[in-house]
Amino acid sequence: MHHTKYAYSVRTVRKHPELALENTLELDFYCHRVADAIRMLVDCGNPDRIQMVLEAHCPKDRERFIKLIEDSLQ
Repeated sequence: MHHTKYAYSVRTVRKHPELALENTLELDFYCHRVADAIRMLVDCGNPDRIQMVLEAHCPKDRERFIKLIEDSLQ
């Protein structure tokens, strides 16, 4: 399970375990690692870093990367 967003503290989830399933996706191991990397990139809040990553990709891969980020933010 991949958490797209950590919305609750550990203490809150321990009291209400059903909350652990909110904001989650079921992914295979490889996709989970990619999704974690995207979340870390987006969460860093540094637009310059995101721009650098985009510029390092060819146009086709850049479009896929943007789509992945958009999907991860939903």
